[in-house]
Amino acid sequence: MPNTLRVWMSRGKLQPLFGASGEEVFHIPTVKAVAEAGRAKNIPKDPAANARGTHKRRHAA
Repeated sequence: MPNTLRVWMSRGKLQPLFGASGEEVFHIPTVKAVAEAGRAKNIPKDPAANARGTHKRRHAA
């Protein structure tokens, strides 16, 4: 996403190869490497588990 690339550039994680501001060209393997380095280290087996949590729903009586 363009906003993600701008953030990575502002943090010094990624540099464009060439191009004017807003039209930068990036080295795809470098972009993939930066993306992999930023991924969560602990990925749950059930991705929805974080959304559900361990609580039970309360029903209005």
